[in-house]
Amino acid sequence: MKEEEIILKLNNFNELFIPRETNPLEQEDLFESGMKKIYMTLNNDWKAVKYHIKIFVPEDEIDSYTVKELRDAINRYCDYKIKEVKKKNRFHKIEFIKTSAQGISVLVLALFVSFFIEKKAFLNPLFNRIIREGLFIGAWVSLWHPFELILYNRWNDKWEYLIYEEIKKIKVSISSN
Repeated sequence: MKEEEIILKLNNFNELFIPRETNPLEQEDLFESGMKKIYMTLNNDWKAVKYHIKIFVPEDEIDSYTVKELRDAINRYCDYKIKEVKKKNRFHKIEFIKTSAQGISVLVLALFVSFFIEKKAFLNPLFNRIIREGLFIGAWVSLWHPFELILYNRWNDKWEYLIYEEIKKIKVSISSN
């Protein structure tokens, strides 16, 4: 497995978790936060690469925290993010149940109306067929959102969960600029 370093050049340790105030007019590098950079790096290929986080801070900041304290802070941050992902996943499950009930109701209603149109034959048979097919297609479209929630959003939640679990395992080192 390939090994790479994630290099973070911070002005202080707070920038690991809080975005730096930057002025794009001064041609500074735009910087969200160290954890965001770590997350975005791992989001690309964390299964193929083994990472090591190297944090560079000014000389006067180097003794502010030990590697263990920093590691504990990273773990707390990741645990918080994992809790958020689990909440989001629960919300998606609840939303799936609600929207499924609505979609199935629309489907049943559309089938009922379609059956009624077929039996009564109000209009020309061609128009009846167009209306019945339109209702049927519309009913299936109403089920798209529940399927989207269960098929796509759960995978994103799972991926995010796995990335934060992986960040908790990464080796960290601190050096001065």
